[in-house]
Formats: sequence, structure tokens, C-alpha cells
Amino acid sequence: MPPWEHRSSEVGMSKQKNLSYAVWQIFDDLRGVLDLSRSRDYVLALVFLKFVSDTHDAKRAEYEKKYAGDLARVERAMSREPFRVPEVSRFAKLLKARGSQTLGQALNKACFAIEDAKGNELPWLSKKVDFESTELGDRNERVDRLSHMITVIGELDLAVDSTNPGAAGEVYEEILRLYATSDRRGSGEFYTPREVTQLLAKLVQPVAGDRIYDPCCGTGGFLLQAAQEVGSENFALFGQEKNASAWAICQMNLALRGLDTSFIERSDSLTQPFKEGQELTRFDIVLTNPPFGDGRWNADAIEYERGGRFRWGMPPKHRGDYAYISHAVESLKSKSGRAAIVVSLGVLFRGGSEGLIRRRLIEENLLEGVIALPSNLFPSTGIPVAVLLFRTGREDGSVFFIDASKEFATEKLQHRLRDEDVEKIVSAWADRKDIAKYARRVTRAEIEANEFNLNLSLYISTNTPPDLVDIGTGQHRVEELEQQLAGVRQLLAEALGKLRR
Repeated sequence: MPPWEHRSSEVGMSKQKNLSYAVWQIFDDLRGVLDLSRSRDYVLALVFLKFVSDTHDAKRAEYEKKYAGDLARVERAMSREPFRVPEVSRFAKLLKARGSQTLGQALNKACFAIEDAKGNELPWLSKKVDFESTELGDRNERVDRLSHMITVIGELDLAVDSTNPGAAGEVYEEILRLYATSDRRGSGEFYTPREVTQLLAKLVQPVAGDRIYDPCCGTGGFLLQAAQEVGSENFALFGQEKNASAWAICQMNLALRGLDTSFIERSDSLTQPFKEGQELTRFDIVLTNPPFGDGRWNADAIEYERGGRFRWGMPPKHRGDYAYISHAVESLKSKSGRAAIVVSLGVLFRGGSEGLIRRRLIEENLLEGVIALPSNLFPSTGIPVAVLLFRTGREDGSVFFIDASKEFATEKLQHRLRDEDVEKIVSAWADRKDIAKYARRVTRAEIEANEFNLNLSLYISTNTPPDLVDIGTGQHRVEELEQQLAGVRQLLAEALGKLRR
């Protein structure tokens, strides 16, 4: 028995049920050969090939049944499908090449053929992976590894049809999650946990007809969740992502969910914003998780926009949080726009130019809510975060605060919002009623009295009588404060470094 067949039988997977185990079998095969981000690229490319192949076969079977074998009508129907899959790209054909010295060539040809058939709209397939590359080992090692990989992926059923509409997308999401939680500095940078994307999508309540935008869309998590919340197919998705790999994965991720008509551009939203003519494109909803404290944003390139997107003030050159916030809010439609933005806690209280921007946003009655989330939710950082919610055309001048930072589950040293945690936040936000030690409506006058500082401890008291102190909660608070202190020390070190230069 060939070694790749032996390893596959050890996986013993059944469709998506044991996907996590299967992916880690592939990762183990590539450990020491490729880093996580590169192994992820190969796995996702193969998953995409399997998806288009399975979907092609399922759709053709549906049309053959529908048109009673009328091949002319079947071919016309297949020509209208979003992906055309040449014979050379069919996964069944690739499986027959297992163990062959030409397997790498066959996989490369399959990728090129898909691109050509699709009008070259997904060039990432062949430009990011080369199945003949020596990075996979010498020829014999490469053939063995690739044979194992396509055997494992070949056992997944990824067809999108009436009985299985989201299977491929769920597989992609699981793969992204697995790699992100293991590769905190690589894959994790562009991945937002599903429970966080789900929370924000529920908070902004997208409806039919909405134009939904993510200016830092990463692998597309927020756009996918917003689309699911709409409850119909009447919406439009827009995204921008400057990282080539994340952009390509986002394209594929949306395509796997049947959303390949979405408009996702590889560009920097701060320097190349979407425009309609000379005017900034406006959206009903903006959802985003911009890079925390981005010190690499191109401040010089947007200096001329002081009266446009950055009319509230120019953020500091060494920290771009409020550049993304200003862009997101200014991208909203003037009367009914809603935005939800994940930020680090420093955004709530830092002074200087950031404090001035924060004050002006509040004075213009754009800030609607502040929600503190637990620390250590994201693969790429352990710092505590918050969600800022904005709405245009508001009449109520208050701001609703929710402190959800202490309710979570812990899995393998990573914190996670449970379903009940998400539901509690969403319910409190919908009701807008005060809840002791959890939620409170705060007037603008009170915020102004606190010099526009949005730190939640100023508005929601969580003090516990000494005889009722919970040791676990106390320890968690100590950890949070230590993380905040580490963040302040890092900012101080960066500032001192700039002064020395």
C-alpha cells in the first residue's frame, strides 16, 4: 500500500465531520517543510479545486435530471454557472494521478485551466502556489505529500446545491480558523473569529437592499456574516484589502458561498477609497476590524483630505486607528448609515489629536454605543478590545455602554464568546435599558464632564462588596490590567525610539 493511502486510512474522516483532524494531518505532513501560512495556501487552493469540481458535477446532474437528458439545454444552463470546470480540472481526474511523477504538473494545469475558464479573475491559484515547487521536497517526497493531501481533501463533499448550500464555505471557514489560531503572526492577522463577526453583524441589523462595506476585509468574515443576517439575496457586498493573500482568500471564501459577484478590490482603503465620480462611495453598513495601532498607515498620502474624510482631525502618523474610524464613518450614508468597528481600548481614552477626533465625533452625535469585549479573543493579539457603534441621522444624543468583558469561555488559553454571551449583548443593545454592572445609557453631558473619555469604568460600576469578591474574576481583572500596561509600555518604547532617531 502506498504511504499516502496508509496515512489517509489513519485519518478515517467522514465528510466534514473530521475536517479539523484531516487538516492537521496535512499540516503534520508539511511541518518542517513549509511554514503555516504557506501550507495554508496549498490546502486552500486544493479545497477550491475540489469545490468547483464538486459543484460542477452536482449542477450538471441537476440539469440533466431537470431537462431529461437534453444535452443542448444542459450545456446552455452550465454555461451560465459562475465557474466553468474543464476536464483537466476535475478532481476525480486528479485523484487518478496519485502516485504519479506528473501529479504536480497535473495540479498546476488544473489551476491554470480554472483561471482561463473563469476569465482569469482568480489569479491567486497559480501565482501563490506551485505544486512542482521544490519547497514541497524532492520529486518523490513531493508526489507523496501531494497524493496524501488530495486523498484527504477528496473525501470532502463540497458541492453547492439545493441540499448542501453552505458546505464548502464552512470547510473554508474551519481551515482559516485552524490556521489562524495556530499561526498568530501570519494567518491570524487577517482572521476575525466567527463569534465576533456574528456579533457585529447582529448589532447593525442589515436588511434587504443594504450596501455593506468592509474597508479592511481580510478573509471576508464580516461580509459573510452580514450577508447571512440579511435573510434574502437583495444586498451588495463591497470590500478592500491591501494584502494580496488575504484578498485572494476573501475572493474564494465569498465564491464558495455563492457570493462571487461581490465587489472586492485589492487596494488600500485609506489612500484609494471607493469613489463614485469624485465623491466618496456611501454605504448603509460598514463593518470592520482594522489593524490595531497601525503605525504603517500612509498619513502623508491623505494630508490633503483634511476637509473630507478627516474633517474631524488628522490622526497621529504613528498610529492609524482613527484614520480607519474616520474613513468608516464618513463612508456611511448621511441619514441611515450604521457602522460597527473593533478597536483596542486605547482608542477610548487616548488624548492629543485622537482625543480631539473622538470629541468631535461625539459632539456631532455620531457615536451610538461602546461595547467592551474580553481580552484574548483574537489569534493575533491578547489585548482587550471594544466595539464602537456609529449611526448617522440620530436624534437621541445619548451613548449606550455595555461591559461584556467578563463573560466568555476559555479554550486552549484563548478566550471565546459563547452563543449566550453574544445573545446577551445583542439583547441588551436592542432593549437599551440599564442593567446593573453590565449596561447603561449615558448622556452626552456626562461624557463631556469626563472630558470625552469613553473608558467604561467611568460609566459602569463593577464594584463588588469585599465579602462577595470572586477570586477568578479578580485574577482575570489583574490579567487585563497587566495586558493594558504591556500595551502602554510598548507605545512608550515606540515613542522613545522615534525620539532617539
